[in-house]
Amino acid sequence: MENNCLNCHFLSKEHSEENRGRVLSYSLTEKERKILENDPIGFDRGWYSYKCYKGVWDEGVSPVSKAEDEVLFSQNRGDSCFFIQYRPSMLFPAAEELQKREQNNNNTKILLERENMMATSSLSAKGIWDEIEKDFDISKRAFGKKINFVTDKFKRKIIFRDIGHAYGLANLGYSKPAVILAGSVIEELLRLYIVHKNIQSAKKTFDSYIQTCEQNGLLKSGISRLTDSVRHFRNVVHLQKEISSKITISKATAKGAVTSIFTIANDF
Repeated sequence: MENNCLNCHFLSKEHSEENRGRVLSYSLTEKERKILENDPIGFDRGWYSYKCYKGVWDEGVSPVSKAEDEVLFSQNRGDSCFFIQYRPSMLFPAAEELQKREQNNNNTKILLERENMMATSSLSAKGIWDEIEKDFDISKRAFGKKINFVTDKFKRKIIFRDIGHAYGLANLGYSKPAVILAGSVIEELLRLYIVHKNIQSAKKTFDSYIQTCEQNGLLKSGISRLTDSVRHFRNVVHLQKEISSKITISKATAKGAVTSIFTIANDF
């Protein structure tokens, strides 16, 4: 449903009583909205003038041109006004209260997300690995022993750094970069493990590293399938492959990719 005037509860009709001068405003009914949708310009308004109840526009104060009329009832207004979905029989005061409640809930959600982001992003490298140990029951020291075949100090530092970043990104909901980093870490670990075993890989690709490990019995079959899944998800880095929401990476998948690093390391 588009955020346009036609779908907004505050689309109203107004009439001034001739004797009392009292102004009466009503939200348009579903039937009236349907007629207006089919003929926004020619629809006979009778004694009423149409307006936005929140004062964004008012035909009675400033007549709306035909071109503007069409825009009001078809254009997606986005966040440029006070849109709230039409609810049959609901009075305006109730709609305004409901809108305030929804806005408060949205503000609370945004605040919590920001607090979580600040808490996670402010963690030091040691703090990140303390959180990793809580989640995966493995310390940085223990993981370092698992990958003792990585002898280059700088390379080890980069691996520890990228695992920490992937973990932080996954928890913040940045799923795609988390999976890309996790996949890169796994790819490099497999490459270095093969070199350590004095085995030649046919090609210098993630696919080839997986096949080499499988062919030489270096990884359990279940783990190799897990590695293969991470590779496929990491390939979504190519924008042309991200063609629908079904392909877009979820937060759960991102966390699973980070988990795969520690699962695979148990086979080293």
